[in-house]
Amino acid sequence: STVDTVNLSLPQRFLSTGHQLSRTVRHDLVDLTPQQIRVVLNNLARLNPGPFGGTFEVREVGGVQVAVVRFGEVKMPARILMIHGGGFAFGSSRTHRALAVHLAKATGCEVWIPDYALSPENPFPAGLNDVLSIYERLIIDVGDVIVVGDSAGGNLAMALVQQAIQRGWERPAGLALLSPWLDLRPDSESNRKNEANLSPFDRKDMCTYADFYRGDIDTSDPRISPILGGTEGFPPTHLQFSEVEFLYHDTVALQANLNKSRIPVE
Repeated sequence: STVDTVNLSLPQRFLSTGHQLSRTVRHDLVDLTPQQIRVVLNNLARLNPGPFGGTFEVREVGGVQVAVVRFGEVKMPARILMIHGGGFAFGSSRTHRALAVHLAKATGCEVWIPDYALSPENPFPAGLNDVLSIYERLIIDVGDVIVVGDSAGGNLAMALVQQAIQRGWERPAGLALLSPWLDLRPDSESNRKNEANLSPFDRKDMCTYADFYRGDIDTSDPRISPILGGTEGFPPTHLQFSEVEFLYHDTVALQANLNKSRIPVE
């Protein structure tokens, strides 16, 4: 890593040591499979269902399982399409239930979380096709859709917007990306910097899960690394990221692209 642990604060050094230990255990001792990680995360998610008063209903929409989350009475006609992260290989509507309930409470919107097909069993384009299918259904039935994605879900969210524009579909009313993973190339800026001191993952993890997801498609394909695609016509975009996280450089690059395209970005 390029970050010097000597310059970290005491809490940061404690966190860094914990992350380094967890990576060593995961890589060299336990070597958890994506399937095993899914079970662990889904079980842990039961401990935090989100604010009391939220509802979580699972339904099937066009062959894709979707969780519909509400908090009290739905007050806004727009829907939030939340695309969960997890390296394209784990994560689910259940791991993101608490965040969805908070969003529903704060916005008065209904939140949809698709359980899209996960890799390595279902490589590209299975997951992207699933979220596109749900988005198409929402814009037909509802109209205004705000797309939210974190990490790998941020990749799918950005790719969704690019595909919607290319296909001539109605674009989202807004886009929110939380620490998005937008460049899957092994030599991406984030991978080259490999700033893993305060991260639960490192370059080895990123390259492994990128290979799981891409299948036979090169990581320089904009459908795999949407940072290499265009941002013309994007909706107003909200970005959340940290200066000390692994994927910092992905978001900085996107912010620059959005500014060049004169897209309102926060």
